[in-house]
Amino acid sequence: MSLQAEAAPEALSSPSSPDQPAASPSQLWLGVIAGVVGVGLLIAVVLWGTVFSPGHDDLEAIEDTARDYLTALADGDAERALSLAVTVPADDRWLTAEGLAELIAAHPVTDISVAETSYEGSGGQAVVDYRLGDREVNARLDLTQSDSGWLLNQATSQVVIRDLAGRTSGQLSLLGQSVATTEAVDLFPGIYQWGFNHPWVYINNPELVVPQPEQVIEPEPLNYGLVDEAQPTLQQAAQATLDA
Repeated sequence: MSLQAEAAPEALSSPSSPDQPAASPSQLWLGVIAGVVGVGLLIAVVLWGTVFSPGHDDLEAIEDTARDYLTALADGDAERALSLAVTVPADDRWLTAEGLAELIAAHPVTDISVAETSYEGSGGQAVVDYRLGDREVNARLDLTQSDSGWLLNQATSQVVIRDLAGRTSGQLSLLGQSVATTEAVDLFPGIYQWGFNHPWVYINNPELVVPQPEQVIEPEPLNYGLVDEAQPTLQQAAQATLDA
């Protein structure tokens, strides 16, 4: 009995896959265009959420008004500063270009920065930082949207002086102007010096600080003193009264 060798089974092989055709130039260009469009859409979404988002123009306008106002003060431009407010005081004797120039010569407005802006409806706010001379100021400016754009509610603060000694005598003054005929004065932000129009009298605490607009300030009582040169004259006058 002869043995026949069985034929070895054929090796299993997967059917060969057809060759992939090379991408055509038009398909490559379509891919590039799709990528560019995708990047463009992403940029558009980012810009819409920041630069072109609703309200961005208002926030930018609020910042511009706040910065323009402080810059006007720093430049001594009283007319410009007043034009950026909704209401202007009727009595502007202490709001002149000359008075503002005197202020900033002694205590300039510097280091202006708008830290934050916000608004709701027709009311807006700007948080600002600046220096009055060597004093650092952090203030909130309130604004209103008008037909002319965003304006400060007020460009000045009111200083109540009706109870200050020396006012009614006509001797007490601010920026060289007597305060005898008024009970309050409207002032720009700044550092002021009370004056007393008599050669024998001086004020021990002459400084008046108005840090920001739209405040009502009641200054501390003023302390007066006599110059040394006045003593002999007063003594002579007193002696003459006693001798009479």
